[in-house]
Amino acid sequence: CGGDDSGDGFSFINVADSQGSTESDYAHYNEVLSRAETTFEDAVFITHLGDMVDDGINEDYWSWVLDTEEMQSLPVLPVAGNHEGRSEVGDLPIAIKAHYHLDIPEQDDSTGIYYSYQYENATFIVLNTNDGDNAVSETQLAWAEGVAQEANADPDNDWLIVLTHKAPYSKGPHGDESDVLALRDTLNAFCAEYCVDLVLSG
Repeated sequence: CGGDDSGDGFSFINVADSQGSTESDYAHYNEVLSRAETTFEDAVFITHLGDMVDDGINEDYWSWVLDTEEMQSLPVLPVAGNHEGRSEVGDLPIAIKAHYHLDIPEQDDSTGIYYSYQYENATFIVLNTNDGDNAVSETQLAWAEGVAQEANADPDNDWLIVLTHKAPYSKGPHGDESDVLALRDTLNAFCAEYCVDLVLSG
């Protein structure tokens, strides 16, 4: 484990759970985001750890969270939360996919999406923690292992970062649910084996 992290580096803004049921709820979120963008002027993108909206089928919610100067000032890399799910609405099984243009691997996206991206010397693995009873399916885990192996073999890659919606460790009401406990076991083993530097969760 370990790489050369002595370079100039970069900054990004990390947010989660902007969901709300009124326009003013989203206005509060965008006010916080505006302050973050002012504080971290050098940020190059935003990671959103899921539950962007309270109900993925409600386009007013999407408009209130996305059609703002704050959310359009930087690229946003989304993580699928459980509230974005859109079911039985034509060919849009998951609303986050309908609102973002992402290069995702072939997958069952009925519960969310997973993908990876690289920025400078960092590789980000974005997991879908709605993927089955164990939060992350065997298929998704195998894909993530392949991404991690490639990142670790790349001499220019110094950071391996995992983004999830569900938190493997939480004092919240979901902390002892079976899928979260399964996610904890999976991520503990994954992070140890592949030298993950950082996990950010919603």
